[in-house]
Amino acid sequence: MEKVLNFVKKYKIYILSVLLFIFMVRSCQNSNEAKKMNKKNIELLNSNDSLIKLNNQYKDSVVGLPKILKQEKFSVLSKYDDYISKQDRGPQLMEIHMMIKNDIKELQK
Repeated sequence: MEKVLNFVKKYKIYILSVLLFIFMVRSCQNSNEAKKMNKKNIELLNSNDSLIKLNNQYKDSVVGLPKILKQEKFSVLSKYDDYISKQDRGPQLMEIHMMIKNDIKELQK
């Protein structure tokens, strides 16, 4: 036991220096891992944000689809109404014209 104490007293500066060096290397290694994890986290956040933006764009277009379809249907029915109004109408064409007029009234509500 006395030899160990003498050894520690004689080389305490060297022992402390080696321990300090080991702890410093370990802390630097942990710091590098933390930096890598932080970079990866930032990349994942950016990709997540871009996916959320893309999802919102598609969601908006899907939500607005019935309105777009209603406008297109109204424009097609209006064109048919104008075309039939200009023609010399028989009984069948009059029935079709009345159906188109009713559809236009429903769309305008």
